[in-house]
Amino acid sequence: MSNIDHIVLFSFLFWLFFQISRMPQAKLKKDYWQVLSPLVFSYILIVGLRYGWGNDWWGYRASYNIPALEKKGEKGFTIINWLLQSIGADYTIATVVYTIIFLFGSLFFIKGYHNNKYMLALFLPATLLFNTAMIRQAIAFAFMFIALRFLNEKNYKCAILFGFIMLNIHGSTAMFAGIVIGFYFLQNIYKKPLPIKVTIPLYLVCVLFDQTVGHYIGSNLSVFMSTLDVSDNFKGYTEHADSWFGIDALNEAYRQSIPALILNTLSDIGMFCIGYFVLSKYPNKKVTYLYNTSTVGAIIFRAGLQMELLHRMGQSLQLFYFIPLGYAFYILYSSKINLGTHKNLICRISTIFFLVFTILYYSRFILLNPRGSFVWNH
Repeated sequence: MSNIDHIVLFSFLFWLFFQISRMPQAKLKKDYWQVLSPLVFSYILIVGLRYGWGNDWWGYRASYNIPALEKKGEKGFTIINWLLQSIGADYTIATVVYTIIFLFGSLFFIKGYHNNKYMLALFLPATLLFNTAMIRQAIAFAFMFIALRFLNEKNYKCAILFGFIMLNIHGSTAMFAGIVIGFYFLQNIYKKPLPIKVTIPLYLVCVLFDQTVGHYIGSNLSVFMSTLDVSDNFKGYTEHADSWFGIDALNEAYRQSIPALILNTLSDIGMFCIGYFVLSKYPNKKVTYLYNTSTVGAIIFRAGLQMELLHRMGQSLQLFYFIPLGYAFYILYSSKINLGTHKNLICRISTIFFLVFTILYYSRFILLNPRGSFVWNH
């Protein structure tokens, strides 16, 4: 059972984000930052003042107590911590600052889309566990989001600048950025969303793969990875390959019951269908490449759900779904554009599966998280 503070505060935070979806888009467009100020303040306090949960929380707490300039690693993250340490900030304040960086980078990115109220509403469920579980990577993603907004606006100099900052915070983010940017420029050749005739069967094969031979292949992959000669940024992955790919990488927390697996599968396939149907009829270049990115992320996530590294890779790409799904929801439920009887029905059923899975998933997080506590509880 969760701490009562955790239940009340995160229920309130999800309610706040849900309220954005009920707001007139014109008001949000006119007074974006003013309208979002209560949400911003609440997010920073609730997420920033968490205590002891998230995969990286304890590790970065121990690391933060070491003077920043004495540590090896990417210079960007070192500079952030050095600035915080130089003003006497403890790890609690550092966590709040990390949260502020991620939130403002994300909201700046979303502001670049015109019909963005559903994107904002979906932002919390799409990114909450990513932000709290992968702290340094989340900070790097904040700068990736900023770079992507400039990329969407064809401001390539600023996009490169913030991409450079991103790489100096978490070098391995280059792999994710490469996939996203690859899909962005691929639109010059292939402008359509990835076809569901390909993505859905591939996803279902990955479900079967994960439940059967995934562990065996992962164990052999760990042997291969341990032999690779790579740069310092990636040595942690190859030198400890068993922890990422092999038997040691299997995380019981990622195992799903059969009903949860079925509902998760229907939710993901539903997202594929909604995005594909809407973007096929109402294409948007700034959305399509992120639909393709999140779809590939969902497939990777499913292929190696129980393996830590593949779980992180898939989660980091799938989280972009809040952009294409938010765009699709606006087309379907605010503009109320007709896709045809058959497709409309599929989209409505898919929406139900997505909402049911998301509500049940985060109800468990809110109600049944014994580690869920805040700094004032300690």
